[in-house]
Amino acid sequence: MYKLKSILVAAFACFAISVFAADKINMKLNLNKGDSYRVIMPIKMPMEINIKVDEAKMKDMLRNMGIEEDSINSALKEMNPAEKEQNISMDINLEMSLIFKVTSANKGKYTIEAYYEYLEGGVISKDETFLISTRKKCENLNEKQQKELDNLKSIIGKKFNIQLNDKGKITALSGYEKINKSLDIKKSSNPFENDNSALTGQLSEDEMKVTLKNIFDIYPDGEVGVNNTWTREYKKVDELAPYRVKTKYTLKSILADKVEILSESIFYTDKDDSKMIEMDGVGSGSITLNTSDFLQQNQPYQYFLPMKMNFMGMVMQMNTHATGVYKVEKL
Repeated sequence: MYKLKSILVAAFACFAISVFAADKINMKLNLNKGDSYRVIMPIKMPMEINIKVDEAKMKDMLRNMGIEEDSINSALKEMNPAEKEQNISMDINLEMSLIFKVTSANKGKYTIEAYYEYLEGGVISKDETFLISTRKKCENLNEKQQKELDNLKSIIGKKFNIQLNDKGKITALSGYEKINKSLDIKKSSNPFENDNSALTGQLSEDEMKVTLKNIFDIYPDGEVGVNNTWTREYKKVDELAPYRVKTKYTLKSILADKVEILSESIFYTDKDDSKMIEMDGVGSGSITLNTSDFLQQNQPYQYFLPMKMNFMGMVMQMNTHATGVYKVEKL
């Protein structure tokens, strides 16, 4: 009897391995009209910033402005060390929640009605600490911060539509112009004249398209098995700092009700695109994706993003190690 039991256990183990580990799978959205989801996207970004005067470049700039050499040398000599180099440390914390409702599902094509449920952003630094939140009490905000909070509150519940196919390709984003108008987002090629906060900047239409790519455009084109890989690449359009993101996905396991995927990304600035900021970073994430709809997911992630900027005779080096956990849950 013991021997027979051992044989049955071994046979079942082999069967389970063949079903749940060796098979290939075709990952694509499987949504139904009326389905609703909550998408939660938090991010913690500790930042170290070094700003230093590049005297050679500063002199060239001032010469080109017609300023005499003696005046240039005198001005640079009078600058104290604190003016020539500054080090800044800060923690930026952001979180947003979106509600998705599937309003149309027809032959692998979907329409999703979406709106922001809540928005939150805060800064902790030596010079200032504040929190802007549409769901929590905010205290001691200055006039600019209060105006931003009012703008953020005005877009809560304001609906826009996303059209996509079952492979996560976004085919249309409509109604988002109402969000942009309410937020009063301003673009500037001068980083020192950019009035948008980190939170408001993340809510522009261009940034929303990037966010939707990160949520939906993660599926391989066809069937894949364990250890198979596929890639996705896109260009982040930005007046000040355009860059590219290339992500390699690796299917790590196929289980009864979920798949596990490793994502590995590189962030880089093309020489053809390079303007004022150079970027060279890496990131990774571990995606657990529910096989019932291939949308419900849990995704811890991190990325290291060093950036270097040259502007008006100054060099700014910024290093960021961002972490968070993306979640998509069915309501």
